[in-house]
Amino acid sequence: MPSICSSLTKFMGYVLSVNIGNMLFNVWTKVAPVLIVSFLAFHLVLPDQAYMIVLFLISLLLGYFVLYGFNLIVWLSAFWFHQTWSFMTIKNAVILLVSGATIPLWFMPAPLEKVFSYLPFKDVYFTPLSIFLGQVPADDIMLTYLTQIGGIAALHISLGSCGARRRRSLSFKEVSESANVQQTYPA
Repeated sequence: MPSICSSLTKFMGYVLSVNIGNMLFNVWTKVAPVLIVSFLAFHLVLPDQAYMIVLFLISLLLGYFVLYGFNLIVWLSAFWFHQTWSFMTIKNAVILLVSGATIPLWFMPAPLEKVFSYLPFKDVYFTPLSIFLGQVPADDIMLTYLTQIGGIAALHISLGSCGARRRRSLSFKEVSESANVQQTYPA
């Protein structure tokens, strides 16, 4: 029988593979058609310097890890709630709003923009797109990366604290289940 730790490790790999699969599906079905239409109809212009595309891709990768950390926290909440579909639906709606995917943070009212700028979710969509559009000065890109890494660290620290509580509850359940087994099947 596999241990709980190996099961959780498999689950984290499952979450990572689901996220990568969703991302690739979205790139193929949403991003690629929009880019093709944008190039043909609106004459979309890529950044002048090729290194800006590389900086954009690095920021996009960091943004992916922010989203992965948040997804993992929500999915691991199934230990307590058993059903996470509604949480994932709410999470997706919140991410679309506060990450700048639906409405860029530039167009938000100033108080909301200030609040959302402190949350790590802007690093999922808004930050990479800001770099791609040249809205982040070259001098501030490293600071932007550090902010994204800080968001990843914060999410993984909160994931670790949730994990500690989860391990305590699991070890308590294991002890109580083993006590029941011993009482049920005496030697």
